[in-house]
Amino acid sequence: GKSQLSFYMQCYGFDDSKERFDLFRCNDCGLVATYPLMSPEQLSLYYHSDYYGGKNDKKKTEAKFHPWIESLVKLASASRSRTAIRYLDKRSGIQSTTPRKYRFLDVGCGRGTFINSIAKEGHSCVGTEIAEFQCDPQANVTILRGTLEELQLPSSSFDGVWIWHVLEHTTDPQSSICEISRVLKPGGVVAIAVPHFGSWQRS
Repeated sequence: GKSQLSFYMQCYGFDDSKERFDLFRCNDCGLVATYPLMSPEQLSLYYHSDYYGGKNDKKKTEAKFHPWIESLVKLASASRSRTAIRYLDKRSGIQSTTPRKYRFLDVGCGRGTFINSIAKEGHSCVGTEIAEFQCDPQANVTILRGTLEELQLPSSSFDGVWIWHVLEHTTDPQSSICEISRVLKPGGVVAIAVPHFGSWQRS
């Protein structure tokens, strides 16, 4: 809600090293963002198949990173999915001998790595994605195209909502959080991850 911004630095695009963006810092809270803000139409131009990874002809799967990094991504997704299930079981008072099936929403699911991992445990999963990127969903996984606000999913319909390094891509984060709150069941769990501009990864 603040409007006092200061120019911080200029950087190059992730996929196109010739395109540069201006980063500004909020004088009040220190948040750093590209400025001016892009419209949803402008943002959509950046989310094409190359952004998610090219086709690996040998394995017939989508790959974005070097094979060993891809393995780490899958291991991390599997670990996060187990953690999410255990946390929901704990909140529900469910014992391991009486497993409960949950309904998950992954906002900005990309290649579907997380929801495919959690669906393998028998849970129902819905993923949203704005790009026409064709991921390979497992059984119990539904992929919907569009922003969370556009899709107007039923209220109180998910036990868990995942929004992993997606919130910073939205044009109105507050609206996205409100919509997540609406579709989350009472007592449900939401997991949010965003970049930390002060981390070592920035450099």
